[in-house]
Amino acid sequence: MTALIAIGVVVSSILFLCGTYIIWPSRWNIPAHLNLGLGLVGYVIPVFFAGVLETFPQDIVRFYAKVLVVGAIFYLLGLLVGGRIPVRRLLRLRFSFSSLPYQVFKTRVARRSTVILILGLAGLLLSFYVMGFIPMFAADPMAAKFFRGEYEASFRRVSYLYRFSDEAVVALLPVALVLWYVTRRAKFLVLSLMAVIVISLTLQRGHMGFGIMLFLGLVAARRRNWFWIYVVVVLLVFPFGAAIYHFAGNLFGVDKFMLVEADTPWDLITRGAPDVPDQLNLMAAFLDYGHFTYGRTFIGGAFPGSGNYLWNPAVWALTLLYGGVNRANVSEIVSGGLRLPVAMWGYTAFGWTGIVTVSFLSGLIGGWTTAFVKRFVGEKSMLTSMMALAVYGSVGSQLAQFYVMSINSLPAILVYLILARRGQAVASSASTENAGKPILPENHQPLRGRAEGQGSAVNPPLPYVSHRFVPDRGRSG
Repeated sequence: MTALIAIGVVVSSILFLCGTYIIWPSRWNIPAHLNLGLGLVGYVIPVFFAGVLETFPQDIVRFYAKVLVVGAIFYLLGLLVGGRIPVRRLLRLRFSFSSLPYQVFKTRVARRSTVILILGLAGLLLSFYVMGFIPMFAADPMAAKFFRGEYEASFRRVSYLYRFSDEAVVALLPVALVLWYVTRRAKFLVLSLMAVIVISLTLQRGHMGFGIMLFLGLVAARRRNWFWIYVVVVLLVFPFGAAIYHFAGNLFGVDKFMLVEADTPWDLITRGAPDVPDQLNLMAAFLDYGHFTYGRTFIGGAFPGSGNYLWNPAVWALTLLYGGVNRANVSEIVSGGLRLPVAMWGYTAFGWTGIVTVSFLSGLIGGWTTAFVKRFVGEKSMLTSMMALAVYGSVGSQLAQFYVMSINSLPAILVYLILARRGQAVASSASTENAGKPILPENHQPLRGRAEGQGSAVNPPLPYVSHRFVPDRGRSG
């Protein structure tokens, strides 16, 4: 029975993370590939290798497993239904990557990305100056990372500037890397390196790693032989990332970074990605003295100034975890919140009814957005694939995760919509210089075996077709 419970917990959790494989079983489903790494460090290693479930009361573990399994079943059902919704008939959106000539689209993305990324980097550096500290070099780096304790007052002076600049830089890191790969222009490589350095100063290991790994995933997906190498790299990088604070603590000293002590490597990884322990502790606290939220946590983080609002989902979870409203002081807790599966958010809101409805709706929206975006991701254009995944990862993810709406996701959504908004196809300098010449796709290959401009006695030269239709549908496999 214990083994079945462990399998149920792990399989259900990975289904929440990687369930889109069911409707998009493709090497181009890079978000699902990255979630495999999260599933490894967050669930497989803690449950099967570190034995986390054995350290909690078994009645709590059994209840936790039931919540996950029931939620996973209805989440899967929602995915299957959402993936079959006729997207083209119900949603006729025209994005820049799906409706503009490729050269116009590439020029527009390059210009706008450059401006926004420079402004974002300048905004972060200005924020560091006004705050008077940089998280990496602060006396207490982890408290500075989450702006707790003595760092909170300084952060509030620039909170809006910092949040927008930070999200803009994180959002545009993979875009800049793809622009460098496509154009081979040094300025995009320089901007990418600057973004990596500045994000590192904020100690956001996940944000920096995700952007780089998303770019590498697009590169690997273009060559079938590299795909499995990429998957192996993902499964190696995530455990290292989970333990990185341990290495940093040993490298820079215990007083500089949070040093995690552990008896085994599995314990070390589990403490760096404590999803299962956090979820079990929260479930125990909720069953002990929690009350149904009735959906207030769904929208509690969606308003300006909601950082310390009780119904902000991160604040609510930390408050409950650390003893409730009368005992917990969230401003002193060094954490950004908990990663909870949709089934737990549904249960804490409406009980078993919430598990069924919230899980199903999340899967339905996730399946629908996945079916929509996969048409634009493929071999034809790396930049088109990047922008489609960007919209999918920002707008699509927030829609599917309606149960944890956050105003912090708004800057990334705005940035991507600025890049993806179709607007009017204005001629660029490049297109003016090439007036009258055909606009070719990124990976166009000229015809072989015939001199340019020459035909045969049987077949005349083929004219170039119009590029005003949608050229970048991409293959899903």
